[in-house]
Amino acid sequence: MNNAIIITAVNKPDMLKMCLRSVRRLALDYNINVVVIDEPKYGFGWERKYNYAIFEKFQAQDYVDLYDRILRIDVDILFNPKCPDPFREFPADKLWGMFEDTGIMMRSRRHEMALVQERLGKIDPPWKKGYFNSGLILASKQHRDLFKLSEKTLNNLKSLGLGRFREQNIINWRARKLGYDIGNMGYKWNHLHKFTKAGKDPQKSNVVHFAGKQAGKVQRMRELYKYWYG
Repeated sequence: MNNAIIITAVNKPDMLKMCLRSVRRLALDYNINVVVIDEPKYGFGWERKYNYAIFEKFQAQDYVDLYDRILRIDVDILFNPKCPDPFREFPADKLWGMFEDTGIMMRSRRHEMALVQERLGKIDPPWKKGYFNSGLILASKQHRDLFKLSEKTLNNLKSLGLGRFREQNIINWRARKLGYDIGNMGYKWNHLHKFTKAGKDPQKSNVVHFAGKQAGKVQRMRELYKYWYG
């Protein structure tokens, strides 16, 4: 299989260095291609307290037809050096992500689900649960349309008030609208801080994602990087 890990890393050199080393270890072990997106294509910046540079993850559309499957990740992610091959762990018949509308995040994420449906249209059958984090998505060729939005369309979407997690809301809504069968990878494949607060050890997860507040993020990432990679 011709698989690739695609890292979106625009303007994040410190985190990219750590993320890329962990990705290359995985890629070497399992013969996976690596693509780094570190140049902006859309040029969206900060507007109304939201960083639209996050929309650069839609550049994944330039690569979905080049590979059988892609694992698209944010740059604030580290892979455990003992991580198994995700392309073998999760079959190609589903789009895979980590559902985060659980526990302390359930209420807020389901609010986002309702809001984006108000703006972009109701999902049929009704979409009431299953909101995934867009920082790590495992997609196959049949999911190629997930990221395929023109710059004009993305620019128009910016004006619609799409909630707190705008690009994530768009991706979730499109995945449901396109009728994809979506599987939950579980927290060990996208370990957020909420799982640490719930008593789960990030050092025992396959993937740790330093999403959320920027303050201290690089330092927290560096500490785990040193623990895993020395």
